[in-house]
Amino acid sequence: METIVSIKPLLAVLVSTVGAFFIIATRKNPNFREAWSIFAGVLKLVIVLSMIPAVVYDKTIITYSLFTILP
Repeated sequence: METIVSIKPLLAVLVSTVGAFFIIATRKNPNFREAWSIFAGVLKLVIVLSMIPAVVYDKTIITYSLFTILP
């Protein structure tokens, strides 16, 4: 199996985190809260779906490392 270094796994996690901050920031307006929720969900779906061909068909592993704890 081949390993590919890509930022997509990190983006999939960050989309939810950033979306949560936007939801908290617009807590007084329910329409904006719903819009941020839908936008974050659709964006996360697109990121995950973009990783499927590499994992399923090419049999690769997609990784991203922010830092190494121990060498």
